[in-house]
Amino acid sequence: MVTVSDSNVCVRKFDASIIYSLIKKHGITHMYGAPIVLNMLSSSPKIKPLENPVKILSAGAPPPAAVLSRTKLLGFIVSHDYGEGLWSLQYQNLISSLSNN
Repeated sequence: MVTVSDSNVCVRKFDASIIYSLIKKHGITHMYGAPIVLNMLSSSPKIKPLENPVKILSAGAPPPAAVLSRTKLLGFIVSHDYGEGLWSLQYQNLISSLSNN
C-alpha cells in the first residue's frame, strides 16, 4: 500500500539482479515478497550487502531460518505475516475508544 507521495515499483518477472538495481535506483525502503523471493534475493551469485536497509513483508509459509539469516546479513529487515486480513466494525470502535483515552 502506498502512502502520500510514495510510489510502487512493480516487476513482471522476478530477477534478483533487477530487484537489486531497482532498490538502488529508486531508493526502495519497503517491499513485499514470498519466502521464495527471499531465497532468490539471498542466493543470487552477484549480491552485495545493501547500502541502506530495506524492510520486507513476507507472507504465507514462514521462511526457513537459513534464508532469514542470509537476508538479514544483506541488510533486509524481514517481517512475516500469516492469516486472513479480517476487519470488523468492533475493531474500529475499539481503536476509536483507545485513541480517545
